[in-house]
Amino acid sequence: MTLHEAILFVLQKYGPMNCSDIADKIRSHNLYRQKEGGHASSGQIAARIKNYPHLFSRQDSLVLVKGTGTTPIPPLINGGPKKRRDEDYIIDLCDEILRCKASRQHRFDFLLGDPNTRGKRTPLPVDAYYEPLNLVVEYRERQHTESVPIMDRRSTISGVPRAEQRRIYDNRREKILPKHGIELILLSFDQFRCDSRKQLHRDPISDREVIRSKLKSRLK
Repeated sequence: MTLHEAILFVLQKYGPMNCSDIADKIRSHNLYRQKEGGHASSGQIAARIKNYPHLFSRQDSLVLVKGTGTTPIPPLINGGPKKRRDEDYIIDLCDEILRCKASRQHRFDFLLGDPNTRGKRTPLPVDAYYEPLNLVVEYRERQHTESVPIMDRRSTISGVPRAEQRRIYDNRREKILPKHGIELILLSFDQFRCDSRKQLHRDPISDREVIRSKLKSRLK
């Protein structure tokens, strides 16, 4: 775990606190050690927070996770509250690891769906587009590889079954994006710890490790 990940873990678990208390929590949980084996000081915590303004903010002496205010946020460890879709949770972690904010549900004018009844083709969305990196990340939930009747009942404008259309569109993304010089990295639900319904447990520590291994070619 990197130092900024350890800081994020502590703030997600305990809520806003000052740098000295963050350092104590990181030390007590043994979340991070320097290459020499020592623990991070409060000064190093403050410096790292300053280097990650997209993740952290300051309110007087307190450090907060960006956008959470002073109210402690519920921990996401061990299947904590799920206010967002799994896709949003995964892309949030990608943003953090890549240190770049994605354009979500981005549409390219060259990546089109099938014609509707009027013959019009609408651009297909991708989960996350990182323009500075020329990178698209797609998170595929179970319906992309398994039959999910509740999701597959609806008809499509092209007349093919929903599951078949999903497969066609997934293949189209995989084929078209590289032709335009855009790298596509796929993340799948079965690469992460899931519950019996195949929804994510949302363990940020292990989930970050999975994502980092998939994005390693893009990490400095």
